[in-house]
Amino acid sequence: CENDVYGDGQNLMIIGFESGQIEVRKHISGEVIFTTTIENSGLISKLFYFDYRMSGQKQVIAVTSRGFIQGYSITQNLK
Repeated sequence: CENDVYGDGQNLMIIGFESGQIEVRKHISGEVIFTTTIENSGLISKLFYFDYRMSGQKQVIAVTSRGFIQGYSITQNLK
């Protein structure tokens, strides 16, 4: 993911794990800025970062191997 959401020169790295866990980290420092787990949904198959709601703010969208789709706003946690 090539986006500097926090304006600190660090792009975001979005990681999906086999366990259903999703982490968003700053790519230089490795600082975790968002984490969640999608329970009983299967493996994370695809992650997107775009303005799905057309609200002007991008969201992390996760798609699982079982077809589950979940969106998360990470800009709510801006420091």
